Amino acid sequence: MFLRLATFALAWMVIAPAQLNGQESSLSSASQVELIAVRAALAEVGFKPGLTRVVLDPVSVHPDEAPPRTTTGARPGARNEYLARSLGAAAVTGRANVVDCSERPCRLRAVDVVVRISEPHILGDEATITVTTDRLGRRGLDYITNRYRLRCEGKAWIIVSVEKLGIS
Repeated sequence: MFLRLATFALAWMVIAPAQLNGQESSLSSASQVELIAVRAALAEVGFKPGLTRVVLDPVSVHPDEAPPRTTTGARPGARNEYLARSLGAAAVTGRANVVDCSERPCRLRAVDVVVRISEPHILGDEATITVTTDRLGRRGLDYITNRYRLRCEGKAWIIVSVEKLGIS
């Protein structure tokens, strides 16, 4: 499975700064890191552009937790919009709008995957970010949480390692 993820990540790892529509450089680094990590996480769950209905949770989650707790802060609107547009995803006002736990097992409403991400931690040419995907499994809602470590080489961020933090 790691080989499949690594192969997909290589195809998506380069995001040129020009693709960020003139956003400021700090935003572009964070946006690049988020986009590359989320694309890799979606590949792991069988994401098919145009066919998989993806929703981004606009609330940041705590890094390095599986499953992650939400923080009290919303993700920056411009970055969330850029990420949603780049993935063909929808941004919702909260995870509760698409996850229905009124009956057990929990279900997703009109969506295939919910993506929850931590704020990227960028220090120089290295970054880490935690991405969780929620999707409907055989026994209800399943999640996969990965920590991605990326390095900036030239003007491109690449994934250098993936650590599985949790899976259900």
